[in-house]
Amino acid sequence: SATAAVEFSNVTCTGASCTVAATVQSTTVRSGTYAGRNNESASNSRFVHQFQGAAKTDVYARVYIRFASFPDDKRGIFAIVATAANFGAILFDNVNNTLELHSCTNASCPTSNQIGSASGVISTNTWYRLELHSDGTPATANTDILEAKLDGTTFASSSTEELNTVSQVFVGA
Repeated sequence: SATAAVEFSNVTCTGASCTVAATVQSTTVRSGTYAGRNNESASNSRFVHQFQGAAKTDVYARVYIRFASFPDDKRGIFAIVATAANFGAILFDNVNNTLELHSCTNASCPTSNQIGSASGVISTNTWYRLELHSDGTPATANTDILEAKLDGTTFASSSTEELNTVSQVFVGA
């Protein structure tokens, strides 16, 4: 749907370089009528899905993504965001054209630790299914789970994380 509060809560545009917010368009779609579009060379915009309330919970998120061209720097493209530090994000690595799972150590994720291996090389003009799993429910410290999948295959995971309460899913920078 092209309407906010259906599949996504809102669209945000952050940072001094943000000039164009993410848009919903009907030109290039995987299936259906609409698809989100982030022009990352022109902005730091994202689609946001806000949970009803923040919780230390088990979350599975999926998004289909296609790069018309690659960003010229390493950047986050998909995240299950916590109210503070310690949450999972998939970052695009512009040097190797791969995806990486990161444990973000602060609220906006400019500092993070890579978990496991990178995905295989990805190409432009190809649709990919990205999945991110964040499970903060284990009762024992440092046993929370982060897992990233590309087209149904896990490329990185950890079961030794200490995750914070999650509140949103971001798609975009």
